[in-house]
Amino acid sequence: MAKKIKCRNCGTVFVGNFCNNCGQNADVHRFNFAYLLKETFTSSLDIENGFFATIKTLSLNPGNAIRDYINGKRLSLAVPVRYLIIMGTLATFLSIKYKIYVDYASDKTWFEDLLKIDHGFWVYAAEFNTVVNILAVPVFAFFTWLFFRPKGFNYSENFILNTYIVGQQLFLFLFFFPFIEIFLSHKNLILNMYNALSLLYSLWVYITFFRMVNWTGLVLVVLASVFAFIGQFIVNYGTYLILDAYKIIPHLKQLDL
Repeated sequence: MAKKIKCRNCGTVFVGNFCNNCGQNADVHRFNFAYLLKETFTSSLDIENGFFATIKTLSLNPGNAIRDYINGKRLSLAVPVRYLIIMGTLATFLSIKYKIYVDYASDKTWFEDLLKIDHGFWVYAAEFNTVVNILAVPVFAFFTWLFFRPKGFNYSENFILNTYIVGQQLFLFLFFFPFIEIFLSHKNLILNMYNALSLLYSLWVYITFFRMVNWTGLVLVVLASVFAFIGQFIVNYGTYLILDAYKIIPHLKQLDL
């Protein structure tokens, strides 16, 4: 007699390889690196309510939705890496075509003077802002895994969490883009608002995903974010030094004011 399976997406009991109610594959495993690659490159693009439903869900209830996805509801959200690639491609295209970050890092700041860091790095970080954010995903995943290990999520699952966060932050950039173009004289102010909201969004997702409901939990979320930003800074600065050493981005020196 064929074994009956309870669908981890909709709860329907069925027999076979696919749920007869929602269509999710019966072969759903816990994420590890190999399984994450398999899901990214071999799973279908189908989700229950369409791609825009992912945008809506990650805007209104991201922490619980990402947790559900990791726990087996694989049709509830778009595949994380694909979602990030789509948002990243759109954000990169618009930021480069419309020169969104041109002049954003033109003025030296007190922080820059304090650290005595090559101004070209800040130009690099601004001009390639979208790419920098995407490359930061594995760094943030490491620190959320490190700080929240008692919650039981492995590194790959933390990678998924941060992939969705960055993907949604890039969607937030797409949301702000029309306002940037309409109010060009206030571009830097709008970009600062975008950066602040992106930070608050990531904190909100961490709090709801890891269910940090007390002050100790909130402090832990802040500490994890601070260490992640420090780690991101070190990785990005190291990347910049390598690119600069090999003259891969020589035009940045021309903008080093």
